[in-house]
Amino acid sequence: MLGTTPTEFPGGEWEQRYEEALRGVLASGAATDFSSSRHDTGGRIVHRLIRLTPERDRSGMVTSVLAVGRDITELMEQREKIHSLAFFDFVTGLANRALFNDRLAQSITDARWHATQLGVLLLDLDRFKAVNDTLGHNVGDALLREAGARLSRCVRDYDTVARLGGDEFAVLLPEIRDAQSLSGVADKILVAFAEPFLLDGREVAVGASIGIAVYPNDSEDADGLLKFADLAMYAAKHAGGQGFRYYTAEFTIQAHERLRIETELRHAVERRELELYFQPKVTMTDGRLIGSEALLRWKSSAFGMVMPDRFIGIAEDTGLIVDIGAWVLREACAAARAWNAAGVPHKVAVNLSPRQFADGSLEERIAEALSATGCRPEWIELEITESLLLENAERVRGTLEALRAMGFSIAIDDFGTGYSALSYLTNLPIDVLKIDRSFVKDMMSYASKAELVRTIIAMANSLSMHLVAEGVETEEQARFLLDNGCVVGQGYLYGKPMPKHELRVDTGDA
Repeated sequence: MLGTTPTEFPGGEWEQRYEEALRGVLASGAATDFSSSRHDTGGRIVHRLIRLTPERDRSGMVTSVLAVGRDITELMEQREKIHSLAFFDFVTGLANRALFNDRLAQSITDARWHATQLGVLLLDLDRFKAVNDTLGHNVGDALLREAGARLSRCVRDYDTVARLGGDEFAVLLPEIRDAQSLSGVADKILVAFAEPFLLDGREVAVGASIGIAVYPNDSEDADGLLKFADLAMYAAKHAGGQGFRYYTAEFTIQAHERLRIETELRHAVERRELELYFQPKVTMTDGRLIGSEALLRWKSSAFGMVMPDRFIGIAEDTGLIVDIGAWVLREACAAARAWNAAGVPHKVAVNLSPRQFADGSLEERIAEALSATGCRPEWIELEITESLLLENAERVRGTLEALRAMGFSIAIDDFGTGYSALSYLTNLPIDVLKIDRSFVKDMMSYASKAELVRTIIAMANSLSMHLVAEGVETEEQARFLLDNGCVVGQGYLYGKPMPKHELRVDTGDA
């Protein structure tokens, strides 16, 4: 090395910069720090911090430079790691919320300056929680990584794909031609997510719900765009998922309405605004009343009479359904106790929510309702939906078996409208199938629906299960059901849902 310059030995871009720094100290006589990076023999980048100090002769002239260097590779790697953790998602390697917000703000500034448009897409995975709970968090993380990769392949190189948290992703698309061009991107994403994911050796179907907001049409600031895209995504999810929605002002109105309903609903139990109605279940051969289904009504001081389709979904999303469901159980048990004490057998059906199963306290709350009212389990029928059986099959199975052991009967509500699988009919403790009202309504007009009803009846009878037909409104429907082997019906032909005092259980008449 003696007698050579850094560019002569070992040479390269980094040594050229080193030599320039040395010449600068020789010329100026001022000490300085210089950092350099180079590849070692193994190909790893080595970082150095070098202190360059001028050395002078007796006359004060700079005659040489003392270079003292230290290896700062580990420090630089830690800084890079911290930067990565600050701006990139640990699981997927995508941009995180902080980096996405920074790029969105910059893109809005650019769009405002150049009078262009940009789009924000928010995406939520359908059924991610079921996969995560059933197959484990490692498989859930693998799903998130593959979802991020599929998203990235659907957009341009200069677009930003980010994971905001959980199973929520965001896509920033600057410099779009017009708002409608975003529908093509959304369609491309939906097609990509329609393909099953191969996770832990098995295929898993996970769709996506997408919300779209556009600058400047919907909002001119980042917070507004994200909020509106989120409202649009929520609308897409509640429309059934695996689809997309553009933001409209109506979504904001609906969001404010939901917030008002949620606020009032939080006080509904303590204000005694909730009431149970009961719809008769009868034997269609003679019209004899054998039971009823408990249906929730809300007499709100703010909204008047509120039907379940307006507030049950909100109660589910917010978790309020757990406490409301406990109240329903107590009231239904009290009604069943009063009616059966009169000597006329009457079984009350109570709908259970998936959130009540997920809460983990369902068995305890049911036991408390029985103890508080003196009701017997055989007087209560617990109704669940088919979709619940996909959420966490083993946990649901354990809970259902415990409830069956306590003496309750278990019914599948709206049978045939969910993810029907014959396996759960034979493997789970199910006593009753309720034929969905949509089949009963159309079975006299469409041969396919009539055949489906016949199949359900034949299957239930072969498995020694009880049947209840919902939505029976005409004598013609009742005769068809009876002729094919379904004896018990529920619907307007036999009575609408009514307050407890209007249901004449003592006489056995519907």
